[in-house]
Amino acid sequence: RGRRWMRPVLVLTAAAALYAGRAPVSVRAVAGQAPTGSPVTTAAQAEQGRSTFRAQCAACHGRDLSGSEAPPLAGSGFFSAWKGQSTQYLFKYVQEMPPGGPYLTPEQYLGVVAFILQQNGATAGTQPLTAATDVPIGSIATGERPPQ
Repeated sequence: RGRRWMRPVLVLTAAAALYAGRAPVSVRAVAGQAPTGSPVTTAAQAEQGRSTFRAQCAACHGRDLSGSEAPPLAGSGFFSAWKGQSTQYLFKYVQEMPPGGPYLTPEQYLGVVAFILQQNGATAGTQPLTAATDVPIGSIATGERPPQ
């Protein structure tokens, strides 16, 4: 009864996030929470993704992922919007980029997602990210940029 006011706030927050072209934020994700999940990418996959990103995505998202013509893909703004979403959802979302094509291969998109995750504080492991990987981004990343 006392929480009725929250429902409109959550609807407005989700609508604003969708309007801004970003994924809705999960209300369960806690800012600054340390990752608890196992690594889901490899360093080699993230490095391949860095190359693909710079060649195919940097013109709109900025070489440092800070955004220019398109939203930032690293740091607090990105992490706030995406920490409650899954890696699988992010992979599916980036497969629509760039708008109107030309599109990349699934392996290239996986590399780009691995790079985005790495640039948001996710650590590398021994298993590469796959299309079936489905873990909350906030469980594997911190939102903190690694030293450049």
